[in-house]
Amino acid sequence: MTFHDRDTSWFLAQLKPNCANIADKNLKRQGFQTFLPMEEETRKRNGKFVTAMRPLFPGYIFGTFDVATVLGCHWMRPST
Repeated sequence: MTFHDRDTSWFLAQLKPNCANIADKNLKRQGFQTFLPMEEETRKRNGKFVTAMRPLFPGYIFGTFDVATVLGCHWMRPST
């Protein structure tokens, strides 16, 4: 996965609580490229240690798409 491309922009989307995996799956199904950084978390439950993956930024997901393609318009970036 590349994180920088001149033709795409990255956006941050706010999610409903505890819906990161659902949002990730739905956005990918619609053709969006997503980035959902996860971290390993260890908690003690019922006297046992349980390790699980959780979002690094709870309630948010990063997504990228080509704005011109999604909006159905053709425009050119100014030359630098």
